[in-house]
Amino acid sequence: MIKESVPVDYADLLHFAEPQSPGFSIILQRDGVTLASKAVEGYPIHMTKGYMEMPCTPLQFMLCLSPDVRGAWDELFIEGTTLQTKCGPRGTADHRYMAFRSPSPLLSPRDFEVFTSELTAANGTALVRTVSVPAAQQRVGASQSYVRGEVTLAGFVAVPKGVKGCRVTYVALVDPKGWVPPVLLNMLQSRQLESMIKLRNYAAKHFHAKL
Repeated sequence: MIKESVPVDYADLLHFAEPQSPGFSIILQRDGVTLASKAVEGYPIHMTKGYMEMPCTPLQFMLCLSPDVRGAWDELFIEGTTLQTKCGPRGTADHRYMAFRSPSPLLSPRDFEVFTSELTAANGTALVRTVSVPAAQQRVGASQSYVRGEVTLAGFVAVPKGVKGCRVTYVALVDPKGWVPPVLLNMLQSRQLESMIKLRNYAAKHFHAKL
């Protein structure tokens, strides 16, 4: 079992990524990508969970999430950098800063300072878990250009499928902070689905032919 071979820090990600995790309802399906959501008390936006098949290995999938690569497939990505990296025997832990455009011109861009941990389990499953850096540990000051958002939990679980592919589950509970009219919340969720499709297409173009 995956849960028995990874640190306890990944337990929340694995719990919500489970197909049987309660409370999720499918809201969007397109081009082989499914997006579900569930209400979370105290949050203005629902937790979302997405599923898709990827034409690359779990390790190749993790490369697509690097700040150095993300701008190639995520059109909302403005900038990102890794402030610090710690390496362990089976994974890494990065302190990252990233900023994103809003999908609506009515909303200000958002930025985030996060801890992102990446780990490969014994069975080849790749785990990527991201949470916001506590305010006292943040290194990038507030900017008038951005609203600082908060990532309670975001991440990916990429399970090997055959030799050349993997099945990816995406989980996110992100508070954009600032002013977000309720009518735009559905737009934010729709853009998550579009981003997942573009991520898959990028992997197909850059990795599938090399496998």
